[in-house]
Amino acid sequence: MSHNSISKESWLSMEEQATKRAKEPAVPIGEVVTQLSEMIGPKFVAYTTSVTEPYVIQDWISGKTIPPRDAEDRLRLTYQVSKIVYDRFHDRDTLQAWLQGKNPDLNDRSAAVMIRIAEDPSKLEFELISAAHTFASK
Repeated sequence: MSHNSISKESWLSMEEQATKRAKEPAVPIGEVVTQLSEMIGPKFVAYTTSVTEPYVIQDWISGKTIPPRDAEDRLRLTYQVSKIVYDRFHDRDTLQAWLQGKNPDLNDRSAAVMIRIAEDPSKLEFELISAAHTFASK
């Protein structure tokens, strides 16, 4: 990742936002899945969590079942970075392209693939949020 693309002020702002998020009560997971489905579509949500049956996403939205902890971590990270990009562009196609495409701020890796295959998605949080902020600032 190119750390030169983020100013000290932006980094401090992101750090402050992360601290603020850590102190706020978590968004209920059903709401996270609902909003993600609206922003990127349920099939894409399924992809980022390695779910093979799309109906599972609807079960998470309705509260019929809850995602396993591993899937919840991926959902929350996908939600965080998606919200940054979506709040800037308000466009599903732009968000999906950013998530799927090779990203120069992620060493030409795809954010969605990184989230999907990560052993511990929380270790990607700073890198992905930084890349999302960089893209959203353009």
